[in-house]
Amino acid sequence: IPDRVPGDANIMCKITKIRDACILLANHRCYREFPLDWIQRNVKRAGLKVLETRTYPIRYDHATMVRQINVARSKLRLFPSKAMAEEMRKVLDGLEKESLEVTRRV
Repeated sequence: IPDRVPGDANIMCKITKIRDACILLANHRCYREFPLDWIQRNVKRAGLKVLETRTYPIRYDHATMVRQINVARSKLRLFPSKAMAEEMRKVLDGLEKESLEVTRRV
């Protein structure tokens, strides 16, 4: 997911950045999938041959966005301070409202 994109789709970029910030503030590691080109290079390096690849679009509906926001919410109890967690809770609540508005427009 890019850092930002034009238009309503930017809401998912914002959610991803805030979710990752919450994970880091909880002193946890962010999950990342390996990029396709990295996998292909390493398969070749191992002496194997890639026969076929497929990519599938990801559809972000409101429920998907809320799941990501809830990942962030689950980290709040691990924040360094209660005040910081409370301020981040407000940000997350705002993102949930914004994501609902955006998905209703689509």
